[in-house]
Amino acid sequence: MKHAKAVVPIHRDEGRLSPHGIVRVATQLALGATISMLAIVLLSADPKLWRSAGLLWLATIGVIWIITITIGCCILIPVNLCRIHRRLSRTSAWRVGHRGRIWDRWLDGPDPMSQ
Repeated sequence: MKHAKAVVPIHRDEGRLSPHGIVRVATQLALGATISMLAIVLLSADPKLWRSAGLLWLATIGVIWIITITIGCCILIPVNLCRIHRRLSRTSAWRVGHRGRIWDRWLDGPDPMSQ
């Protein structure tokens, strides 16, 4: 007796590059920079250091985001172009008959299945 197996969805998006992943990495880097700057400022009791630490923090966050966005664009543009090319190069549904054969009206004549 055959037993049917439960349908398990296949997650092909795991490990794929996406803008969400790039933003997540930049956010984690910015959070790490913020925590380290706060630790430095709280450990030192010098009020003059607080102003320079704030400016350094803003510069660090800006550099992190600019570098991450630049690297993300340099990586994601070719990846997305390959995905678009792969999607467009698939066989069109209108050329495939209902039995799964590719049928070309110019070379093979009218489709015998449609008559």
